[in-house]
Amino acid sequence: MERADPSDPTTIIETVTIDLALATESPAGTFTYSLATVFDDGSILDSSDLILGIKAGDLINVVYQDDLDSQGNEVEVRLDPSGPITILAGVDGVVGLAPLSLPVGDSFTVTVTDADIPTGGGSVVLVVERADPSDPTTVIETVTIPLSDATEGPAGTFTYSLPTIFDDGSAPNSGDLILGIQTGDLLDVVY
Repeated sequence: MERADPSDPTTIIETVTIDLALATESPAGTFTYSLATVFDDGSILDSSDLILGIKAGDLINVVYQDDLDSQGNEVEVRLDPSGPITILAGVDGVVGLAPLSLPVGDSFTVTVTDADIPTGGGSVVLVVERADPSDPTTVIETVTIPLSDATEGPAGTFTYSLPTIFDDGSAPNSGDLILGIQTGDLLDVVY
């Protein structure tokens, strides 16, 4: 696999070589390999890790070295006939809380909208943080909400109603999907 510069497709930024012994062969003579990718601004190139660094706009070419073509000719390199893959840019997600104030014991709704989230929520999570009002950088408790547990709406919108209970801070419980709060606490959502 070759990552090319979109402004000059002949300039190869990174090459990752995949040994066909690592691929799945089915049917005979057809090999499939799923190559992992990671966002890369050009500062973390490492072709030996079998991870291709990419960013929006990059062009990805598949190159194959054929030891023997249908005519019995010597080795030749062929680009995938479908052409390069263009890496698309993502969409910024938006997170909301409602209501913006509530009494202890009520539930509040966390909503995230992001067209990049796969149907069903995938492995994406929201983290609700309860912070100390006297020092907002001190997180007292967190609750992690898998989006697969949320209600899915249109266009990558997920909502989750999170219940609250009174908690004097002596025994926060982050594993029960109930947020312990006190009057004056600050809540934040990390996505």
